[in-house]
Amino acid sequence: MFNGDLVNRLLKEQKKTVGEMVAFVFGQSSHISSSYFKGRTYIDSRYLERLSEYFEVPIEDFFLSNEEYDDKKLENTNVHHISNSTVNINSSPDVLMGVINNQKAMLDQQAEQIKWLRDQVQLLTKNIVQQ
Repeated sequence: MFNGDLVNRLLKEQKKTVGEMVAFVFGQSSHISSSYFKGRTYIDSRYLERLSEYFEVPIEDFFLSNEEYDDKKLENTNVHHISNSTVNINSSPDVLMGVINNQKAMLDQQAEQIKWLRDQVQLLTKNIVQQ
C-alpha cells in the first residue's frame, strides 16, 4: 500500500514547501494541503511518478512502511544511495554519468590508499624481521 505519511516526512527532511510540491506533482491550480497525504494508502500512478521525481527517491520507497523506510536508510541498502543522497534512476543520463564518474574517482583514490597501506605493512614487517 502507498505510504502517504512518507510524503510529509520527505517534505520535512528535504526542507521543501508543500506549495512547491503540490504545484510540481498536481499542477499550479491544485489546492491540496499536506494533510491530504496523512494516512493515505492509495494514489494515482501519474502522481506517484511525479512524487518520485520531485523527491528524487525510487517509487518503491512510497510503498515501504515507516519502519521499513527507517531500516533502509540506516542500512544504506538503497542501490541508488550515493554519498548521503539518493539518485533517482529516472534522472538524466548526464546526471547518472556524473555520479558514476565520481564513484570511479573515489574507487581510484581508495585503491591508492590500499596500495600505500600494503606498502606500509610490508615495510613494518621487514623492519620487525630485521630486529
